[in-house]
Amino acid sequence: MIGGPTALVREFDGLTVTHPPFVDVGEVRHFDHTGFGAVGAVAGLSSRMYREYSTLAGVDLYPVGEDSLMGILASAPAAIREQCRGA
Repeated sequence: MIGGPTALVREFDGLTVTHPPFVDVGEVRHFDHTGFGAVGAVAGLSSRMYREYSTLAGVDLYPVGEDSLMGILASAPAAIREQCRGA
C-alpha cells in the first residue's frame, strides 16, 4: 500500500474483521476479531512497548489496529507487523 500508516488508517479506520472460531485442545471454541483504528491501538499499547518494537524492527512503527492479543503496527511503507502485547 502506498502512503504509509496514515493512509492505511484513513482507508480502514473503523473496519472490524471477525475471524472464524477455532477450537483449542480442550475443545473450547474461541472467537476473535481484528479492529483497525489508531485510537484503540494507541490505548492498548504502552509507550515503552512501542519504543521497544520500533527498536527491534529497526524502523518507526505506528499503531494502526488491535485484536484481543496483539497490537497491529505499520511501518512507513505500510508493511503490517503484528507484535504480541506484553512480550
